[in-house]
Amino acid sequence: SIANDTTVYVEGLSPSVNMDGETITLRVYNGTQLICEDKVKLIVAQTMFGIFGDGGAGESTLRTYLNAEKKDQRTDPYVIKKATACYSVFVWTSEKLAKIALGAEEGYVAYDGHSNFGIGFTFSGNLANIAAFMNVGEALVPINWPYMRDHQGHPNFWIEDAEYGDDTTSTEQYDPWRKTRSIVGSLQTLSTYEFFSTPQTGGDVAHLHLTRGANKYEDYHYGTVVSPRIVAKCGAADMPTRRWKKAFLNSCDSGRYYYRIFNHGTFFYTRGDCSASGTTKAFIKAIIDGKDNGGILNDVNAVENVNDYHSF
Repeated sequence: SIANDTTVYVEGLSPSVNMDGETITLRVYNGTQLICEDKVKLIVAQTMFGIFGDGGAGESTLRTYLNAEKKDQRTDPYVIKKATACYSVFVWTSEKLAKIALGAEEGYVAYDGHSNFGIGFTFSGNLANIAAFMNVGEALVPINWPYMRDHQGHPNFWIEDAEYGDDTTSTEQYDPWRKTRSIVGSLQTLSTYEFFSTPQTGGDVAHLHLTRGANKYEDYHYGTVVSPRIVAKCGAADMPTRRWKKAFLNSCDSGRYYYRIFNHGTFFYTRGDCSASGTTKAFIKAIIDGKDNGGILNDVNAVENVNDYHSF
């Protein structure tokens, strides 16, 4: 009945291009008779996400900044209004919400947490197998298995023989191929390895043979007993359709681990180990302040100088 109060929800399909907003007209009809009409101006905010997984150090630093900048009491999302744009900033800590963030149209996403050698993200400890992770990595990933058990909070983490990388065309078991590839950033080009389940040509190609350890979790394809790497089948089964505008993996050596999988929009990554609590906040603040990619990189590197980016 038109005599009752009614709440109308409006969803913005894309961010407003300026702070003039969009004029929305609401008309109420009784049959074909216009009863009343009202107009309101809306600004569709740009969407941002701070995703914090295991090992993420920057949530409180980010929230302190957002609480100082927010335009009202909301915190889910924080609403930040600037002269040239409005931002809705969500701070989330689960795999379900991380998938929403990575799939958000033209969103800005920062993940703060362990890289897990490229297996994917984690939001709880003591995961038992590869499938329990949020799998957003390469098809074959070189994992330091003892380190995952002893230092990353997954003491029961297990990899079955059937999950070991293998050249499917050979009779030998558990013998993946390896070749070098480049990660091209704005500051420098890094070299790393890519792993395959079929023979490869070109570059520095190595056919890896499994060495059994004293304990099964000490099996390795290359490295040493002190720093072993077992190449295992992982993949990106949990990656949603990639729609972000800019993404930042604030996790150790994320460029080498995730460069090929996060090949959409502009990808900010680390070139080595990272631990600073202020980098995720610096990334989000730089975007809110209207800085371009170079300005964003300068700001995050001012906190910890281990970052770079590539625009795909």
